[in-house]
Amino acid sequence: MRRAQFILLVLLFPVWILAKVPIRLASDLTVSPNGKQIAFFWRGDVWSAPIRGGAVRQLTRHPAVDRQPAW
Repeated sequence: MRRAQFILLVLLFPVWILAKVPIRLASDLTVSPNGKQIAFFWRGDVWSAPIRGGAVRQLTRHPAVDRQPAW
């Protein structure tokens, strides 16, 4: 049981760390056609968030650098 808990902790640790990091210096902002979402570049990947605030969602995740999101 302890080994399973340890493995779960190791797998979820990076997600937990990213959830605690405030997003600063995001760039390449673009507004969705309906005006409800923004997409932006931060830390090498593309992210999205509601215009009025809320949960941020990572859209890309790989070693390459993704910039200039477009709807």
